[in-house]
Amino acid sequence: MKIFLHDLIGIHSGVHYYLDTFKKKLTKNNIDTRIFSNYNTRSTNAFYPNIFQGWIFKRIILLVISYIKFFVSIVRLKKNEIIIVSLYGTYVDLGLLFISLVSKNKVLLDTHEIVDDNREGFILGILFKYSFRFCSNKIIAHSEKVVDYLKLLGCENQVIFTPHINYEVDASYNLDNVREDVKNSFSNGLVHFLFFVNIITSKGIYDL
Repeated sequence: MKIFLHDLIGIHSGVHYYLDTFKKKLTKNNIDTRIFSNYNTRSTNAFYPNIFQGWIFKRIILLVISYIKFFVSIVRLKKNEIIIVSLYGTYVDLGLLFISLVSKNKVLLDTHEIVDDNREGFILGILFKYSFRFCSNKIIAHSEKVVDYLKLLGCENQVIFTPHINYEVDASYNLDNVREDVKNSFSNGLVHFLFFVNIITSKGIYDL
């Protein structure tokens, strides 16, 4: 079996740590795995462009190109190949979700987040809501909150729950290259959190 990990966020928000670790875990279980994202790996070049750079018109064009490449990847899947595509509840992922619907048996949805209670993403949340209701793909979920919401949408039989994997971060940084103002921003005696992606209500920040 071959598994292809597709992701458009990638290095833009530190998701490459997740993808690299995911691939390591699968490889240790003798599963041939490849990453299709917007950064270079040790074995492959970036498959998708970085859609978060440049002026708005350029970003839209790059997003359309990315959707086309994702669709072609699905069409070209062979018998023992599947795609696991990462979804984070952003406008970018909505297109990936729509395209994934064309192949319920070959595309798994690795759903990290669904925008459902963030007021800024109210319209986006509605679009995701109805998209998942028409979805028959298997859905990987990592939190009880996402699982509960998918159950409300009638997707209970499609959900595969698995806790988040522990990130394996390559500690190749050097404090000599860190500016003094960054070093001074960390106060002794306090606990500091490294938080990926956006700090929004739907991430449970108020609970924290």
